[in-house]
Amino acid sequence: MTTRVLFQGDSITDCNRFSVGEYGDGYVSQVVTQRPDLEIFNRGISGNKSSDLLDRWQEDTINLQPDILFIFVGVNDCWHPAAGHTTRPHTMLKKDYRKLLVWTKKSLPLTRIIMILPFLVVTDEFQKSFEPALLEVIEIEKELANEFGIETIELNSYLNQEAAIQGKSTLFWDGIHPTPKGHSLITAKVLEKLPF
Repeated sequence: MTTRVLFQGDSITDCNRFSVGEYGDGYVSQVVTQRPDLEIFNRGISGNKSSDLLDRWQEDTINLQPDILFIFVGVNDCWHPAAGHTTRPHTMLKKDYRKLLVWTKKSLPLTRIIMILPFLVVTDEFQKSFEPALLEVIEIEKELANEFGIETIELNSYLNQEAAIQGKSTLFWDGIHPTPKGHSLITAKVLEKLPF
């Protein structure tokens, strides 16, 4: 039986899937290329925060009944308040994310959940202004992963180290959205978690 893998998240996961094809043109499409034996779904939506995932969780996650679920969210919970797009504090992510995990554990007890922790490679003063919030969100997600016994993929220190070596512009368009080469680094981390 084919293993069903679902990727949930924001624009980093979405990566133009509504315009270029169902997998987008980021790390999910790279995983598809390298693991054609898997049944893969991309349900990332650009701009999504943890609350947005919660709103569409039944249709876009529970109903799909994945064997493996990757959740990659958090950066919008930080930068949207900083940009004045919402008054919702980034710390609300903890409540939303816990609801997602409780819901998933109850509805899909056999599903393996992997949390991809958010990252930020600071490229300007605005991003620097919400970096503390992003670091706090990373710690919140780590706490939840520990509480629920869930695996994580930690990207922030890894991608910042690679950006220092290879150059920020080589790996990222803007410190948040990866170039194809930046996506390949995420792909490699995801592939390490997939069964053979």
